[in-house]
Amino acid sequence: MRKIVYIDGQNFLYKVSEILVKHGLVNDKQELNIIDIRSLFEKLFPNEELEIRFFGVAKIKRRPDFGQEILDKSIKFSDNLRRFRNSLSKQDITYIEAGKFCVRSGLAKM
Repeated sequence: MRKIVYIDGQNFLYKVSEILVKHGLVNDKQELNIIDIRSLFEKLFPNEELEIRFFGVAKIKRRPDFGQEILDKSIKFSDNLRRFRNSLSKQDITYIEAGKFCVRSGLAKM
């Protein structure tokens, strides 16, 4: 029987990055495109046919109108998101654009 796994993307990634950084497995959350999410869920649900759906932010717009710092961060975030989406695609995980990435002065952390 096929099981569908829904992942709340940003909350999942923040918690995973917190754990992996704490244990020295990655340096920062920008390296999360290397984790094998499918393998994790296949270990949790052995002998199940899984369809995994990852809900994440929509496309990131590069914003030169907010100054160089925000432009640099939006470029970095956009590039990381592209790599992460490619990683999910290779793992046969569906990425669903849901939500917005909002740039707020002083709060745009990478």
